[in-house]
Amino acid sequence: MNEGNQYYKLRTVHGRPTDYTPEELLNKWNEYVDWVIENPLLGSENHKVKVARDTEEIKQVTAPKMRPFTIEGFCNFADIVHQTFLNYENRSDFLGVPTRIRQQIENMQFEGAAANLLNHAIIARKLGLAEKNIEIKDVATIDEIEIKKSSEATSH
Repeated sequence: MNEGNQYYKLRTVHGRPTDYTPEELLNKWNEYVDWVIENPLLGSENHKVKVARDTEEIKQVTAPKMRPFTIEGFCNFADIVHQTFLNYENRSDFLGVPTRIRQQIENMQFEGAAANLLNHAIIARKLGLAEKNIEIKDVATIDEIEIKKSSEATSH
């Protein structure tokens, strides 16, 4: 009557173990935030420098630039693939930790773009806020509408 093995009933964990617990993921996120702040991107800027009384020169200067938080950057930092992060978002035992991380990323990106610290066009696309061009055809002016209304009223 007992065919096959029943060892599966003895296991205490079902499925592959996760790379992080919710607490560990949150701690790793906090480490990532610190790392991003401590490691800005370096970019070049042109600055006018006065070299003589009436003479200026343009010199290229390396300047720190804000490094934005990204899910991809966090996944690289945490040594997990993007799909693993998405899987964490769908797990009830993670109690919204990935959702909170995503919220902080989107907030930082939006505020950075609003303050012109990040490229607003890139961030708008990343956040799904890109403007859409709508083509409007057959637009009537107010005068045309008024003429149409008055001619309809006199024809009755």
